[in-house]
Amino acid sequence: MTAPAQIMMEKERVIAMKGLNHTTGIDDKGNEYLLYDEEVESPGGYKYTRSSIYYFKNYMEKEICTHEKHIFPETEAFYYLLWLDNTKLKKENLRWKDTLTQYLYKAQFIKPFFTLTIWKDGEGVTEKFKDNVTKVSIKIE
Repeated sequence: MTAPAQIMMEKERVIAMKGLNHTTGIDDKGNEYLLYDEEVESPGGYKYTRSSIYYFKNYMEKEICTHEKHIFPETEAFYYLLWLDNTKLKKENLRWKDTLTQYLYKAQFIKPFFTLTIWKDGEGVTEKFKDNVTKVSIKIE
């Protein structure tokens, strides 16, 4: 259940890693995002669609990924919460920190979904996004 985050990567590199099959849009703060939907298999053995959203901000004349959000069916929350509890430092309710990478994780239940937002701790381009939950309308079929 590990995957490298794309935080602080240039947009072109994220696209090179994740592929061209994405939707683009502008969030309610005016920042561009890329949305990827992919079919994955649950540890429970069934397939579901996971949506991953990568947010970008213009920084030093480059589009840099400031944070990312992953949206799962609520039924997957148990597996991700267990993984976070076992591999990350718990900061407070539904928030963790990876002390090695300095990534912060925030989990939310937005029924019928479970979301996980990731950003990098510390000073720099992502600091201002740590408590900023960007709203994006997503049509789930």
